[in-house]
Amino acid sequence: MTDWRLLAERAAFDRSVPLPEMLRPLVLAPGSQQIVGRVILHDPAIPAGHNWLDVFEVTTGEHPRFLSWISDTHPAIHRLYVPTAVGTGFPSESPLYEGHWRSTEDEASELPWPKPNPQWRDRAAFVTRLDLVESLATRIVFRGISMCPLCGVRNGHEALRCARWEWPAGLRHYIDHDVVPSPEFQDFINAEWTRPSLRE
Repeated sequence: MTDWRLLAERAAFDRSVPLPEMLRPLVLAPGSQQIVGRVILHDPAIPAGHNWLDVFEVTTGEHPRFLSWISDTHPAIHRLYVPTAVGTGFPSESPLYEGHWRSTEDEASELPWPKPNPQWRDRAAFVTRLDLVESLATRIVFRGISMCPLCGVRNGHEALRCARWEWPAGLRHYIDHDVVPSPEFQDFINAEWTRPSLRE
């Protein structure tokens, strides 16, 4: 995965401070910026859970791709990153997602359809471990309400982030429907690092 170097740090939303010339191609290019993906950036200055950054692309200029992060401090700090050689900056990795479904079973989408499996025998143990991991995770609040495609009820407006994984707070609702999480997500939830004795 790409490494990123810090190009500049400046006060966010402060129009009285002139924009450095090297940042102009990145933040003052109307119509040429587009999100091309998302990465988890391992910069210690960014709190865990808030380090899931969108990758922007500029069609002109010296730095065609960049990351932008704004702190929630007062005053806010804006940090901008551009790609660099591996080992000379902050590493990044791709996020992993669980519990995101297509709206209807026949919808043309790469997202899976939640298929109940009443034969899943490890559900109770999994939910116990999920409670532990969710107590460690960062909660991200979104606008709007997610609807369950199986029964139509409102099912939350938050996501949880921990390590490389993001999943909706309503994942437990699908487990109540006997929907079995992916083997990879089960391995993450059941990992040894989540045991209380290892976190003390």
